[in-house]
Amino acid sequence: MSYRTAVNYLASKTKVIELCNQFGGRVAVCPEWNGRIMTSSCGGLDSGSFGLINVQEIDAKEYSNSGGEDNLVIPSCPEEGSYSTDSVPPDPEVRMRRSIQITNSSDEKFSMNIIRTVILLETEDIIAVFGSSIEMVLQEADVSYVGFTTNNVLVNTENRRDENRHSKSGGTVSVCIKSMFNSGQDTIAVLPFREGSKEELGPSIITDYFGLAPHGRIRTLGNAALLRADGNFRCQAGVSRKRALPFTGSIDFREGILTLQTFNMMTGPYSGEVITVYNHGPTLPEKQPAAFFYEFDFFSPVKELASGKSITHQQHTLHINANNKVLAFLAEQILGVNYSGTFTTMLT
Repeated sequence: MSYRTAVNYLASKTKVIELCNQFGGRVAVCPEWNGRIMTSSCGGLDSGSFGLINVQEIDAKEYSNSGGEDNLVIPSCPEEGSYSTDSVPPDPEVRMRRSIQITNSSDEKFSMNIIRTVILLETEDIIAVFGSSIEMVLQEADVSYVGFTTNNVLVNTENRRDENRHSKSGGTVSVCIKSMFNSGQDTIAVLPFREGSKEELGPSIITDYFGLAPHGRIRTLGNAALLRADGNFRCQAGVSRKRALPFTGSIDFREGILTLQTFNMMTGPYSGEVITVYNHGPTLPEKQPAAFFYEFDFFSPVKELASGKSITHQQHTLHINANNKVLAFLAEQILGVNYSGTFTTMLT
């Protein structure tokens, strides 16, 4: 599906706000669908569309797996909701607001405001976020790219706990960003992790979500896990808070696309997985899924949030279309994975 086809389809279903630059970068935001970024392109209207657009789910008005590159999810809150917009193009960003009510696992009820801002990144912003090693790459004539940031601020506006409870907390809250991308037969997702002993940090990755994956589906290196993101088999890998690093990525070798994501990894007293990568595939050999996609989920810790206090989750996404030489350089510099030997083995 081209970006033009994707946006035209989305516009027939809901309001779409586009952020665009002079280099062909485009980002499609749907404020009525939880303010999510549905898709983007780095080569103009007729180039590829990066985000999953699950037409069957959208047509059926089932939005949990409808797609989107950056979707803010808050436990105990309806995933779908409409944002009002404070700022729209020609500004280089979209600012949106939504009010919600949450009942957490302790049966505490409180109200929150969400201020969500989507920003189309300029070249200097991309370098500042992803590091100086990317600067020389972006200057190449045959490289195209698009980057964006979401800044998500959650404010506890009204603590409505039962007065018989004696907790001084205003309640607990956590956030998750779901990023859903189109699977490719030659796509590999990369999940870097902190090196160290199992006794000190626990297992490198967690893989027992759906049972044992077939050989070649998930490969663990000394500093990263690789997962085939082709949509042919359902499997998942995750990394714990002790092991997690604040970045991840994927490479589509057939289309020459590198996707990088990084975020502010909040600290907190509660542990658990910070990043998971999931390949959506058939549950049975004869049962094909409605859409082929892979998904990164980024989790904040559960945090106590007193009335009037806020937490912020910021996430950055970058897509680069380049030749294999450039992809090899960035895979090693940013993701820490040897391009030639490691990935070739996974794809054979």
